[in-house]
Amino acid sequence: QANDSESDVESKQKAQHSSGSETDTDDSDDDKRPKRRGRPRSVRTDTVEGFTDAEIRRFIKAYKKFGSPLERLECIGRDAELVDKSIADLKRLGDLVHTSCASAMQEFEEQQKENPVEGKGKKPGPTIKISDA
Repeated sequence: QANDSESDVESKQKAQHSSGSETDTDDSDDDKRPKRRGRPRSVRTDTVEGFTDAEIRRFIKAYKKFGSPLERLECIGRDAELVDKSIADLKRLGDLVHTSCASAMQEFEEQQKENPVEGKGKKPGPTIKISDA
């Protein structure tokens, strides 16, 4: 058993020695790399699969231009420069935009009935957020 305890002590000393040398190299790496500042980037969970934020913005801008947009997805895709996307993907995004807008309008109208806003001037309408667009 004496042999086991000596090997335990030796392994602990080696572990401390090796961890000490690692912190020395970490410090030199920190000097080379500047610290990150600002808000930390978070992993988004509400992204639309297959579309970047810029593509979603372009799609919505084109979506607003066309009458009966769900029937003219191919034209919207061309206008938004999304010709590489399939019609099924465009339909999925179009349906998402349409249902989000419909639910936002319904909630906004209910809110207006409960708390009518009085006064002159233009009042802000409902807003929706899809991904970060």
